Amino acid sequence: MLPIGSFRSTRRRLYGAVLAVSMVCMPALEAPQLLPRATGVPAGQACAPFANAAVKCSVHSAAMNRDISVVIRPSHTASNPRVVQFLGGMGIKNDTNEWLTDGNALEHMDSADATLVFPAGDSASLYTDWDHPTADGRVFKYKTFLSEELPAYLANNFGVPGGGAGHTLVTGISAGAWGAMSLAAQRPDFYRSVLAMSGFYDSRMPDQWLTTDLQSLLTEGVNTVPWFNLSNRRAANPSENLQNLTMPIIVTSASGVINPLADYGDNLVGAVTEGVPMEAGATVQTAEFVAQARAAGVNIDYRLDPIGVHGWDTWSRMAWDQGVMNQALSNIG
Repeated sequence: MLPIGSFRSTRRRLYGAVLAVSMVCMPALEAPQLLPRATGVPAGQACAPFANAAVKCSVHSAAMNRDISVVIRPSHTASNPRVVQFLGGMGIKNDTNEWLTDGNALEHMDSADATLVFPAGDSASLYTDWDHPTADGRVFKYKTFLSEELPAYLANNFGVPGGGAGHTLVTGISAGAWGAMSLAAQRPDFYRSVLAMSGFYDSRMPDQWLTTDLQSLLTEGVNTVPWFNLSNRRAANPSENLQNLTMPIIVTSASGVINPLADYGDNLVGAVTEGVPMEAGATVQTAEFVAQARAAGVNIDYRLDPIGVHGWDTWSRMAWDQGVMNQALSNIG
């Protein structure tokens, strides 16, 4: 799902309509250069300075047979196993994760003693492994990349013990919230903490099945659904793997009531017509997931904000002003 700033796209209008119905029915990449060891990046790596002691690196994925752009801010102390993976929604800008461009995460996390990683990802990938290529021939294997290949890169090139295995917080907004929860449910051995904001978590439900599939079908170049095989769809579905969610989990959503103090720029109409129903729909879907999880004995910390629509005003207020990110980070020790 897109942040508020991109509401004009056809995909967003159709997706907003799906969520509304569900309420009723239920910086550009710089030229790579070799950085000296003084920056904290081993010599020989294709990385470029980014901001706030972070670098932007091209990390090769053998599973996808291509390089993935990842911004990495090393931890403040050596041999620190703590890692935070930030997953965006559908708002990648100039090959840069929206946690950086819209969430200002580097500034807010400046004092955090953990390795911060911001993969650019692919719109509509849901940060999981697909069982077939996209219409334009791309391979999506983001579960493999995020839980195996990227950790190996961090271990080998940034000195992160075990690549963060057992000490990683995964956090995501919107479509990235699905990705975060799906990753944790598939790799509970790797992920130690989850923070998922304004997401959806059960692709068995008709509205959420449409959510996962429509955004993929309507993404240029993708134009197909994530899974042809039902068993693969079920394996990626957090709600069908609740027994694996043994780590501390925080989920958040907002009421869909517009914040009159927020600065929506020239997109106030989009915030009202799409941000309101999308966040209200996300709250319905989040409440369903929390109820399922608690019935299965999974303890989930649910934070419902009484004000806010689907966008960065809501997510930033929750993550930074309300201290939810710090709590999630504390859960990895």
